[in-house]
Amino acid sequence: MRRSGMVFCILLCVLGTHLYVGVASAEIYKWVDEEGNIHFGDKPLDPEKAESAEPVELQESYIPASRTAAEQATYDAQQQASRRRYEATRLADKEAREAAAAEEEERTSLICAELAESLSRLSSTQIGPGGRLVRQYIAEDGKSVTVQRQREIIEEIKNEMGAAGCSN
Repeated sequence: MRRSGMVFCILLCVLGTHLYVGVASAEIYKWVDEEGNIHFGDKPLDPEKAESAEPVELQESYIPASRTAAEQATYDAQQQASRRRYEATRLADKEAREAAAAEEEERTSLICAELAESLSRLSSTQIGPGGRLVRQYIAEDGKSVTVQRQREIIEEIKNEMGAAGCSN
C-alpha cells in the first residue's frame, strides 16, 4: 500500500510538471476584430479568422537587478537622502500650513474685534442727565435712522461676524 502511494505521488508530480510546461509553452495570439479592437488569447475567438491572428513573442518584463556591494551602498545612500528630503519638505509644508492658519486666525480675530466694537457702539445705551438710560442713535450718512433701521444695521453686523467666524 505504501509503495503504491509513493508511486502515485511520483506519477502526479511528473504529470503536473508536463502540464505546467505545456501551459508555459502555449502560444499567445493577437488579432483585430471588425471594430478595430485588439485581442490577445491562446487561440483566436473566431476559427474562420484564425489565419489573420499572429503569434506574439512574450518577453520577460522584469529582471531583478543584481548589484555589487558598492552599488547597493550607493543606492541605499540615495534612498536615505531621498527620504530626508521628503521629510524636510513635509515638515516645511506643515510649518507653512500652521503659519498660514495662525495668520488667518489673527486676521479673523482683528475682523471680529472691529465688528464687535462697531456693534457695541451701535447697540449700546448710555446714562444720560439725571441717571436716565438713553439709547444711542445710529446715523447713516449723518442722518438719524429709525429704530427698525438700527436693528437692521445691527443684524447686518452680526451676520458679518457669523460669516467671519466670530462668536457673537
